[in-house]
Amino acid sequence: MAGRDLRTLHNVEEDRAAVVLQIVGPKVENQLIVGDCPMFKKPRWTDWFAILGILVILGMIGWNRLEEWREKRRYEDRIAAFRPELVQPLILPADRVVAGESLSGRWETVAPNKHFGSTIVFDLSEDVADRRYDVEFTTKTCTWHHSSQRTAELREGVVVLDRPIAEAIGPVFRQLHCVRVGGRRALIPDVRSNDMAALLAAIENAESRNEWSDLQWLAYLRED
Repeated sequence: MAGRDLRTLHNVEEDRAAVVLQIVGPKVENQLIVGDCPMFKKPRWTDWFAILGILVILGMIGWNRLEEWREKRRYEDRIAAFRPELVQPLILPADRVVAGESLSGRWETVAPNKHFGSTIVFDLSEDVADRRYDVEFTTKTCTWHHSSQRTAELREGVVVLDRPIAEAIGPVFRQLHCVRVGGRRALIPDVRSNDMAALLAAIENAESRNEWSDLQWLAYLRED
């Protein structure tokens, strides 16, 4: 009797399990097929927004890289087009020429509005027999900047670079004249000979009125 009751109880439990499997089984199977697994979720609008944001950022980075390449290309094209034989000689009074003093240090030219300018840093070679300077040239605007490395020699007051350099907003040149103006030293690009009137007026303002803004746009002044 007891054995029959146990078999009956066992059969009842199996029947219950079969009923539960019939009810729950299809739902579980559907979840495995479509389910809530993160890998198979249908993208929400926030997911699409995140993907769009990533694509926009990547596009902006690519565009900036392209613009940098274009600016560098335009800069190199300006240097390649420079013709030193077309530059008129820059003739200044001999008593202004500085021939024997070291160029080492930082020289700057700054536009009157202060938004753009250029810097030349001279560093004398450590080799005693080699009197050339290592040159770091930087030119910039409010949205762009460029750096170049050159070497230079000082020949009787004239700085001669191994290759031309180009200001972001300004001329291309290869030589600068080292002169003294009102107790300060200045490096004047030889291409300023194209506008001697403005150069002489700037020198006059610096010496007689202590007004240096015009000269600092036309020449590189030493930052002592």
